[in-house]
Amino acid sequence: MAAAPNQVRVSLSRPEVTYFNLIKFSVGDDPLVRVDPLRELPSGAFLVALHVKGSRKRRRLRI
Repeated sequence: MAAAPNQVRVSLSRPEVTYFNLIKFSVGDDPLVRVDPLRELPSGAFLVALHVKGSRKRRRLRI
């Protein structure tokens, strides 16, 4: 008897993780921008910290 095939589990990411990944893989690819890991605050809100080198870049990102 053949072994049972591996089951694939598919799930959706939480909205805050999806939004964080959008930020991380867009502006986070810029060498002048560093994106810290996503943090959940005690209030239940989420924090995405961006570290930008240079005021010109910061103005372009509107941070």
